Amino acid sequence: MQPKNLVYVLMAIIGIIFISGCVQNIPSGTGKLVMQITDIPPKGLDIKSATVIISNVQVHRGGSDADWITVINESKKIDLIKIKNVKAFLGSKELESGRYTQIRLYIKEAHAMIDENMYMLTIPSNTIKLVKEFVIEPNKTTTLTLDFDASQSIHSTGKEYIMRPVIKVIQE
Repeated sequence: MQPKNLVYVLMAIIGIIFISGCVQNIPSGTGKLVMQITDIPPKGLDIKSATVIISNVQVHRGGSDADWITVINESKKIDLIKIKNVKAFLGSKELESGRYTQIRLYIKEAHAMIDENMYMLTIPSNTIKLVKEFVIEPNKTTTLTLDFDASQSIHSTGKEYIMRPVIKVIQE
């Protein structure tokens, strides 16, 4: 083997050893997931209210036992404008410890009052998919805050208003 190739092989082996040392095994057990929602103050459109009815929230567990787990299975009506800079409780659930990779919010209905007129908001597929990895550790609480940006999420097509949610997931 040429010295140049030997260097590449050695670098690959060292990289594999380094990466395998960084991967944490999460002990088995359960931990608590708490979900909150907030909104930053609106800019742009004169939005007086932006109400969403969330009917279901699921999280996706990664790994060999990957599955969707329902965290919230009851309708929650939330006016995003009223919760600006305030955290509203969405729900909580005991989950198996491990890595989770996604969050899905199922939206039953959404409407907004813009310039003194009420509009139904169309949300493509009525599902909001958020890709955010988080870890549930045994005997610990993981809090996720879904930070909506209502003013960036609501758009006019000229005939109707649609909502393409802009949401940042913050782990506390």
